[in-house]
Amino acid sequence: MRYRPLGNTGHEVAEVGLGTYPLGGALITSGSYWTGPATYGTVARDTALQTIHHGLSLGVNFIDTAPVYAEAEVFIADALRERPAHVNDVPVFVETKGGEHVRPAADGGPPVLARDFSRDALRASIMRSKERLGTDQIEAVLLHSPEPAELGEDPLGLLAEMRDERHIGHIGVSATDVADALRLIEADGRSEIIQIGFNLLEPAPTARLLPLAEERGVGIVIRSPLASGFLAGDITPDHEFAPDDHRSLMSREQLAARIRQAESFMWLVEEGVAQSLSEAALRYILSFSGVSSVIPGAMNPTELEQNVAISDLGPLPEAALARVAETQREMGLLT
Repeated sequence: MRYRPLGNTGHEVAEVGLGTYPLGGALITSGSYWTGPATYGTVARDTALQTIHHGLSLGVNFIDTAPVYAEAEVFIADALRERPAHVNDVPVFVETKGGEHVRPAADGGPPVLARDFSRDALRASIMRSKERLGTDQIEAVLLHSPEPAELGEDPLGLLAEMRDERHIGHIGVSATDVADALRLIEADGRSEIIQIGFNLLEPAPTARLLPLAEERGVGIVIRSPLASGFLAGDITPDHEFAPDDHRSLMSREQLAARIRQAESFMWLVEEGVAQSLSEAALRYILSFSGVSSVIPGAMNPTELEQNVAISDLGPLPEAALARVAETQREMGLLT
């Protein structure tokens, strides 16, 4: 495992971390914001703990989570409390988020997935995360992709206050898009860490964001590196997702279009640049020095081990990166 600075936080984190969105198990929600399956489906507690323990043994010291990832925060706390002796002393940096909440439904039905960035709701959410994570101080808390209309009470300012109160070690934002991330760095300046979507199908961060973040000492954490699994290379047009998998809500047309996009990069495998599309996708992201850590999800120890192994392979060759950019321009993904 290779490690990289998390901006100017003073922490060195695994360049391939663990995203726990798929690891928290099934969550079916209701409400105007989202109705239906909200995660990737069922994961047993034992499997989740084994996955986290295996990650620690492989050098994974960076774990990303959120209150809306079903039982992920609880599983992380259980795994760290019950870890085997050989990984008992591994320091772990846990990053969670605030602003999206799961609330009981008034009628006793499926819980409601809601968004609330008001100061009272956000503080209460973070304190609940502290309880679920079983810690006195969360290493980092990010705002969970707030829209401009949700910033009226300055939620990032509240995170700064809670950092001063030592409830939080470091603060930042899971940004909605590149323009939002650039604003956070250039105009706001309070985010120590920014999370952003970046992959072969979403290359926009390469132009300005990654170099600027590296220059300013902002840690960049990459979410959705495999485009919700479509860059894993094993989803076919007739694939049937389990009913508790949020991708089951996609239409056949959406599914086919996403697969066609991913197939545009299969030349990386066919020409021997990488052994699999998922390998190529992760090595592509790690080819950029402005990236602090990429957080592919995993639902079991085998998936995690496959992801972590990418760290040993290094970046894609320069010629391959140039052709990737050419392919992205041809697809209208990069200008």
